[in-house]
Amino acid sequence: MTAIKYINRLKYLDYLVRTRSTGKPEILANKMGVSVRSTYDYINDLKELGAPVRWSVHEESYVYYEEGKLEICFLSDTYGGFMIIHTLYPEKKLIFSENLTPLQRYCSEAI
Repeated sequence: MTAIKYINRLKYLDYLVRTRSTGKPEILANKMGVSVRSTYDYINDLKELGAPVRWSVHEESYVYYEEGKLEICFLSDTYGGFMIIHTLYPEKKLIFSENLTPLQRYCSEAI
């Protein structure tokens, strides 16, 4: 699988989790076009990236138990100073320099 395809699936899974519309693993597998086993792998990948994901029996969906979303953005450090450590959720944001370009600021605010 290509990196782009993998990233797109993670982003789609993030959307489904944020909107609380994953459904049961079998339904999620169908939505994502993967096997049920692969859905568990993708959920575990989100967790390894720091995503606060859990199964909600009440909603019959995977949900985030903290606000946040998956953002993937390249941040260049060619302008010197500190850069954001790549992270997915606002509460995990680390220190960055004041010397960021407007694009770098946009990307860092999206994280």
